[in-house]
Amino acid sequence: MSHVTIIDPHHFLFGHRLEVLKERSGRGPAYIVVALPDGRPRAVRIASTDLAETSITSRPNAADRPSGRP
Repeated sequence: MSHVTIIDPHHFLFGHRLEVLKERSGRGPAYIVVALPDGRPRAVRIASTDLAETSITSRPNAADRPSGRP
Protein backbone atom coordinates (compact mmCIF):
# COMPACT_ATOMS: atom_id res chain seq x y z
CA MET A 1 0.00 0.00 0.00
CA SER A 2 1.44 3.34 -0.94
CA HIS A 3 -1.55 5.64 -0.42
CA VAL A 4 -4.77 5.69 1.59
CA THR A 5 -7.88 7.83 1.43
CA ILE A 6 -9.46 9.18 4.60
CA ILE A 7 -13.07 7.94 4.56
CA ASP A 8 -14.23 9.01 8.04
CA PRO A 9 -16.51 12.00 7.39
CA HIS A 10 -15.68 13.41 10.85
CA HIS A 11 -11.90 13.37 10.26
CA PHE A 12 -10.38 16.74 9.35
CA LEU A 13 -8.62 15.11 6.38
CA PHE A 14 -11.79 13.49 5.03
CA GLY A 15 -11.50 12.83 1.29
CA HIS A 16 -7.74 13.36 1.13
CA ARG A 17 -5.51 10.73 -0.48
CA LEU A 18 -2.27 10.56 1.49
CA GLU A 19 1.04 8.77 1.11
CA VAL A 20 1.65 6.02 3.67
CA LEU A 21 5.06 6.28 5.30
CA LYS A 22 7.08 3.20 6.29
CA GLU A 23 7.59 4.31 9.89
CA ARG A 24 5.56 2.76 12.71
CA SER A 25 3.18 4.85 14.75
CA GLY A 26 4.00 5.35 18.41
CA ARG A 27 0.24 5.25 19.01
CA GLY A 28 0.06 1.50 18.37
CA PRO A 29 -0.96 -1.01 15.70
CA ALA A 30 -4.37 0.60 15.10
CA TYR A 31 -2.59 3.55 13.44
CA ILE A 32 -0.55 4.14 10.32
CA VAL A 33 1.73 7.07 9.60
CA VAL A 34 0.90 9.22 6.57
CA ALA A 35 2.46 12.29 5.03
CA LEU A 36 0.27 15.37 5.34
CA PRO A 37 -0.06 17.58 2.24
CA ASP A 38 2.77 19.76 3.60
CA GLY A 39 5.01 16.69 4.09
CA ARG A 40 4.77 16.39 7.88
CA PRO A 41 4.10 12.88 9.24
CA ARG A 42 0.87 12.20 11.10
CA ALA A 43 -0.57 9.08 12.76
CA VAL A 44 -4.06 8.24 11.50
CA ARG A 45 -6.36 5.50 12.73
CA ILE A 46 -6.58 2.69 10.18
CA ALA A 47 -10.34 2.61 10.81
CA SER A 48 -10.55 6.16 9.37
CA THR A 49 -9.06 5.06 6.04
CA ASP A 50 -10.08 2.96 3.06
CA LEU A 51 -7.54 0.43 4.29
CA ALA A 52 -10.10 -0.59 6.93
CA GLU A 53 -12.66 -1.36 4.22
CA THR A 54 -10.14 -3.56 2.42
CA SER A 55 -9.27 -5.61 5.49
CA ILE A 56 -12.93 -6.00 6.49
CA THR A 57 -14.02 -7.21 3.07
CA SER A 58 -11.01 -9.48 2.60
CA ARG A 59 -11.57 -11.39 5.86
CA PRO A 60 -13.53 -14.59 5.42
CA ASN A 61 -16.88 -14.61 7.12
CA ALA A 62 -17.16 -17.24 9.87
CA ALA A 63 -20.25 -18.62 8.16
CA ASP A 64 -18.26 -19.10 4.93
CA ARG A 65 -15.52 -21.19 6.58
CA PRO A 66 -15.85 -24.97 6.54
CA SER A 67 -16.62 -26.27 10.01
CA GLY A 68 -15.01 -29.66 9.50
CA ARG A 69 -18.29 -31.32 10.38
CA PRO A 70 -20.40 -33.30 7.92
